[in-house]
Amino acid sequence: MAAAKEHSQQSSDSSRESTLSPLSDTATSPSSTFGECLLFSLPRELRDRIYTYALVSPSPIPWPSENLAADLSPQFLCANRQIHEEGAKVLYGSNTFLFTHPSDANMFPWAHNLERCADITRLNFYIRDRDFSSLWSDYLGSNNGTRSLKWDYRKLHRIDVTYRSLYWGQFPHMFGPQPIPNNAMERFVRFQHEPKFQQLISALLRERDVNIDIHVVSRHTVPKPDYDELILAHPSLWASFGERGEARTGFEPVQIKDAKTGQVTICERKIRVALEICPIDSVVG
Repeated sequence: MAAAKEHSQQSSDSSRESTLSPLSDTATSPSSTFGECLLFSLPRELRDRIYTYALVSPSPIPWPSENLAADLSPQFLCANRQIHEEGAKVLYGSNTFLFTHPSDANMFPWAHNLERCADITRLNFYIRDRDFSSLWSDYLGSNNGTRSLKWDYRKLHRIDVTYRSLYWGQFPHMFGPQPIPNNAMERFVRFQHEPKFQQLISALLRERDVNIDIHVVSRHTVPKPDYDELILAHPSLWASFGERGEARTGFEPVQIKDAKTGQVTICERKIRVALEICPIDSVVG
């Protein structure tokens, strides 16, 4: 009875360890399993398709999360060492990882496997405007060898940022003493000129590989009258609509505003931005 109980406990512990945690170097030796593993009778291209089916999520993987691998099968990599070597490249290189705090992004490679995380090519960040200066600014724009986006992830091909802004409720006060027409269309035209948004763009561009695709969605909750005005009067502005009524423009080049002169130029780098608005009865913080 005691042995059965111990075996049951070990099985329970094993099931809870099905995450993206790094695999031990003591994984099963290929020599003990190759003769029995039909997977290796397939061409590498077909094996990669199997790895993709088992290890790649259709949506960004948030971390930290108790359900990190809920729709994946990372335990598949424990079969033997060659499956581990081949599959880990797909697991880390083909998924998009989502972070809501820069410390999480910084710790992820250390908590998993530095060598494997070096294969990560796509990241997704969720950033609130009130957190940018105090939390994200240094991490995104720094050249620090121990804590910076540039050094933590050196093979990035794409960065997606969801930027949650309170701009709509603060407009037009953030633009100084010059009177600005307080209407929905004016807010729409000037959303890229928000000071913190400009700082975010500057940080993303600083010390960054020019070949990285950067897409930023500037997300706003707006009063229902403003929403209706923009949707009904300017239907051509909107490229897509969500289930909750959120409307999003297409991605366009970023406008860079000079803080001293106020001159606006179009950024030539591979960075694009879209506006997303979601209707509410009144803007809340």
